[in-house]
Amino acid sequence: MNEFKEGLQVNPDHLLENSELKKAREEAISKETSSYKELYDNPDYREYFKYLMATIMFYQNKRYPSYGVSMTSRFKASQSISNKVRKRYIEADKSYDETGEKLLGVDIRPFADAFAIKFISESMPPLFYSTYPHISELIEKRDKNQAFLKDMQIFKSKLIYDDFRDREDYKPRPNVPKIDYYNNSKKLLEKLLDLVDSEEIELRKSYQAKIMDIDNRLKLLKASHLENSSKGMVDEKDISTNNKIDFFALLTDFEERYSNEAEIQNATMQFLSLFETNPIFEKLGVSIDYSKLEEKRAKTGYESNFIVLNTPLGPVECQIQTDSQRRYGSYGGGAHTKLEGKAIEPVEIPDANSEEELKRFIEQINEISPRYYEVNMDPNEQGRVMVKQLSDYQNYKAVTSQVDKSDPIEEIIYLHFERLSELTDTEAFKNAEITHELTEGFTQIDIEKYANSEKLQKLKEEAIERKQNSEEPEK
Repeated sequence: MNEFKEGLQVNPDHLLENSELKKAREEAISKETSSYKELYDNPDYREYFKYLMATIMFYQNKRYPSYGVSMTSRFKASQSISNKVRKRYIEADKSYDETGEKLLGVDIRPFADAFAIKFISESMPPLFYSTYPHISELIEKRDKNQAFLKDMQIFKSKLIYDDFRDREDYKPRPNVPKIDYYNNSKKLLEKLLDLVDSEEIELRKSYQAKIMDIDNRLKLLKASHLENSSKGMVDEKDISTNNKIDFFALLTDFEERYSNEAEIQNATMQFLSLFETNPIFEKLGVSIDYSKLEEKRAKTGYESNFIVLNTPLGPVECQIQTDSQRRYGSYGGGAHTKLEGKAIEPVEIPDANSEEELKRFIEQINEISPRYYEVNMDPNEQGRVMVKQLSDYQNYKAVTSQVDKSDPIEEIIYLHFERLSELTDTEAFKNAEITHELTEGFTQIDIEKYANSEKLQKLKEEAIERKQNSEEPEK
């Protein structure tokens, strides 16, 4: 088709400049956005979400008591929901009347991460075998790296006098050749390349660039015949954090990654097993959508296994991670600031003496901040799950601080929070609902009582009715 004929084709999305279509578009987006927000605003649904989280944590701890697990969860920020619905609207199938000037219907695909849970494997007992063959293969791969890890840790002890101090205070031992420092750094990088997935393109490129840098340094050292001279020995500049080839950082990276795959797959199997033949989850109306199991290995190095739960709230996205994967995703190379569309959205700090500015500040934070929860076992009462609902102010700080720890912007974020702390000391701010947090405890008795309650049955019936209504075509 030539350009002239292409210009004659009618693309309905281009007609949105028509005021009636524009109004229909905004109404469809507003309606869909409101349907998500109403879920969280409904106290019965929030209560259900808390019981869901508590039930998962309770049965995880009951079945696998020697495994340390924590959970965080969140409901998407209002602004984030609006943005996602708007994007889905653009992608949606739409029907128009014969003139193409009236929108008859739009099919906006639902998304699974309005409610989301992170299931974090923080510690596990020594694991040398699994009845699950794939995990056993990963354990074997991990074990092959143990001897190498031991050699690198021994080399670390030859490099410095004492590692029980701040990293900046490391002092080099004498007579350690620079060539050994760079050769061992290169070995770590080669092992790291073997550990990370082929999809983690940007992370792999950063490792490969450092290997090239090391090769150039080694060539220069050898060409200069510095192997046996004092200038060819490791000094404070070599072990400084300013050195682009940081053996200690590479060793830490390897220590955290070398068992990740075995640990995340083991945690994933544990999580999935909780829902098999468990009558409590059946009563809660929870099931696993096995069609949406996914192992995500992003180009930035972000790693997570995804599981979607079908619930009366709709789909709930669950991410399974090890603790090191969580930290890398929050404060490492996979942090939000590294992702397109995930940039920090700081709110201008208001005048503490202006009620109007403070009100606007609170409204903005409510708009851009997700609603976070932390879920842990009570260390004081056996079998009791603690669910902490964080304040909106803390939610804002959590989102804003999720940057790579090596990023210079972290210093500016610190200054932002320092300036913000002056506001938090005022009575007006302390009394604002934005600072309120709530912690609740859930025992097996509480969970079973809720699972058998008329209140839950009514909520499930309402969920079925809501789903049916959403599937009915508009007249």
